[in-house]
Amino acid sequence: MKTMLSLMFLALITLSSGIAWAETTEIKVGIFTTDPKMIEDIGKVMDYVSKKVGVKFVVVPSIGYEKSIKKLRDGDIDAGIFGSAPAFVSFKEGIAEPIARPEIRKSSVYYGYWLTLKESGLKKIEDFKGKRFAYVDPYTSAGYLFPRAAVKGKGFDPDNFFGTVKFSKTHEAAIQMLLNGSVDGCAAKDTAYKKFIDTNIELKDRLNIIEVGGPFPERTLTISKRIDEGIRKKVKEALLQMDSDPEGKKVLMEIGRSGYVETTSDDFAAIEKILKVLKVWKGLE
Repeated sequence: MKTMLSLMFLALITLSSGIAWAETTEIKVGIFTTDPKMIEDIGKVMDYVSKKVGVKFVVVPSIGYEKSIKKLRDGDIDAGIFGSAPAFVSFKEGIAEPIARPEIRKSSVYYGYWLTLKESGLKKIEDFKGKRFAYVDPYTSAGYLFPRAAVKGKGFDPDNFFGTVKFSKTHEAAIQMLLNGSVDGCAAKDTAYKKFIDTNIELKDRLNIIEVGGPFPERTLTISKRIDEGIRKKVKEALLQMDSDPEGKKVLMEIGRSGYVETTSDDFAAIEKILKVLKVWKGLE
């Protein structure tokens, strides 16, 4: 698995910065989901940006991070709604520029939670050696990179620490696997945890947070530096002013967001530290 992660980050490093496009009529935005609601919501934001900037933004759904990264490398997409790890690497290497990210429940960051059931008796990371554990997906900061770095930080090899490893694909599914007794522990976003607590307050007495990772910036719109700098600036302005524009407010209400905030290198400090610990990005070794 470490080899697969290393290849992903090396692929990002080899992206070419290309030549700025003075005349751009369409920008293809890759997203890492096949969820119809998420695709629809992102489409509404991109339609709004298209009107404000005067360039058509087209959403290109993709099944996984690795496929979208390949599309960016090959020039099949010009931008992406990136998770914190690929967004960090892409701007750190000068490949792309992070533009802005959404505020959800008045927060633009999330945390990784290492969870277990209180009745399990497991109280610290070391207690999970040989136990069953659920990751989310090999390219998620909260659901995979964070717990692996936590294990390595305790002096263990994350590839051989757990007795059984499962992948849930979604953060909510990871928590459900824990509640069902399929695993002894799991990693998930704090937002997924809060959803469970909001719908069933009794779960707060059952779930135990062993470790917290982050903060990680929410999925960030990152635009390739092949795109003209003037366009990138206009996109940023449109998103940051969205909550003060009547049309923008309407879209934000429809998708359950309070606005967009600027994203800079300072926002990626937590994921940079994790990548250093895991040594999955050559440029940080």
